[in-house]
Amino acid sequence: MSSASHLARLARAFVFLGVLVLLAPGLQAQDSEPHRDSGLVFETPAGWSRQVGESQIVVSYIPPVQNDVIIEVRRLDLEDEKADVLFSESFHTQLRHAGLKVESRGAMTGVTGVSGVTTTYLALAETGAYRLVIAEFENKEDYWLISGFFDSRRFDSYLRVFNRFLEAIAFEE
Repeated sequence: MSSASHLARLARAFVFLGVLVLLAPGLQAQDSEPHRDSGLVFETPAGWSRQVGESQIVVSYIPPVQNDVIIEVRRLDLEDEKADVLFSESFHTQLRHAGLKVESRGAMTGVTGVSGVTTTYLALAETGAYRLVIAEFENKEDYWLISGFFDSRRFDSYLRVFNRFLEAIAFEE
């Protein structure tokens, strides 16, 4: 199997897993302790619950009331130098094929000392409009993908939480 087709399958799996997480019942426990993984430290947003993930999903955060909102952190160990670019292109292609529309794409801000890309998508569903914000960056050997899925009616307030979450990411030596 080619590297590109493997990455395309992985991207499809991420989209599928993201939908499953959104539909899962809220079994998360409140936890204000920071989550540490591969040299990064993630702070739980105030009042949100943390769920430690499995596989590439490192940790997810859910607000206390909304079940259509999530911040999710994924880590990929991509050994090939070009694998991150292939994965990113394949991942975004799958999102567009799923009907999501790119609203903006540009340089990531918020994570100190790291350059990356942030993309915002609009997703229209029978239940309303949603926005998916994705921040991507590399740190050492890992490729990080931090996403926020938010109801468009409350997008501005959730975007502030997402941006504060990015700003609070710390690097351990």
